[in-house]
Amino acid sequence: MDDFGRKYRALVAILLALLMLWLGAMVLLPFLPALLWATVLAVLLYPLHLRFQRKLNATVSALATTLVAIIVILIPVTVAGVVVYAQANAMLKQVRESQPDGDALTIDALIKSADASLAPILKSLGAGDLNLVQRFEENRETIANNLARASGPLAVKFAESAVLVVVAFLTLFFLLRDGHKLREPALEIIPLPAAQSETILIRMRDTIFAVFVGVMLVGVIQATLAGLGYWIAGVPNAFLWYVVTVLLCLVPLLGSPLVYGPLAVSLLVTGHTWQGVFLLLWGLIVVSQIDNLLRPFFIGLRVPLHPMAIFFSLLGGLFTFGPVGLMVGPLLLTGLLALLEVVRQRLALDRARLESPQIQMNDP
Repeated sequence: MDDFGRKYRALVAILLALLMLWLGAMVLLPFLPALLWATVLAVLLYPLHLRFQRKLNATVSALATTLVAIIVILIPVTVAGVVVYAQANAMLKQVRESQPDGDALTIDALIKSADASLAPILKSLGAGDLNLVQRFEENRETIANNLARASGPLAVKFAESAVLVVVAFLTLFFLLRDGHKLREPALEIIPLPAAQSETILIRMRDTIFAVFVGVMLVGVIQATLAGLGYWIAGVPNAFLWYVVTVLLCLVPLLGSPLVYGPLAVSLLVTGHTWQGVFLLLWGLIVVSQIDNLLRPFFIGLRVPLHPMAIFFSLLGGLFTFGPVGLMVGPLLLTGLLALLEVVRQRLALDRARLESPQIQMNDP
């Protein structure tokens, strides 16, 4: 075969390989969040799987570990979703129907208090005819319908999430049972010496543990303290606001002040003075400080990343991959920094060889 034929066949083989890789990526892309979550959970739960495997075979051990994950993660999240749905419907009913006056922190009471507080300011600005209560009553049904329509896309998203959850837990089972078989092929594919590849994998594993504790666990602790404050202050639908706080605590630059701050102000303007003051002080002194103390400590404990690097990796991962990006972002950053460290070491080795060619040095 002439030289042209060999080059032609090689080019076709490369194009076919790239096409197959692209098609495979398109097939897996809808399930990427589920696969990422399964991988993260497999890393986190692998020590438990090994503990079970001391007394059980690999299949039963993987099944037991997956059931533990379902009991600890899926069931509480499902129950929380049901409670949040019920309390969200109660809030929607408050918007749709006029509530009787009373001590409860209802939407009607909040609108009336805000109108009374803002009336002097609006009058001084020449907008004294702006009656918030009247405007709210005139648009009550429109506001309620808009909120109700927003639940349609949420229902579709919930159905998609249910499918991804099933895929994630099925993948988790097989990763726990057969994941060790992928280790050697992965080390062979990485174009680095085995010791360096092993170091990179260990760093990425440590990153998963550190970010889980520093972001997920600390966020839940912070939100739980905030939820305790909501309950003591008598905030209506406190569990709904607790779940909102959990979600915001996982996002850099947001966090609990976006929830406890407006709730404290709402309590104050509706005449619930001590509850509002308590919630504000509780949030500033306890809730926010827990976040500032624990999150950098836990993340930096096992991962030597600068706080700004952690911040951008968390936020960038969230914007790119969604909620799972909170884990994937720092993970990718750790892998990138490890690869850069390998490149730096090899460049230093090459410079040393050029400067001292008579010295024999081994590759790292």
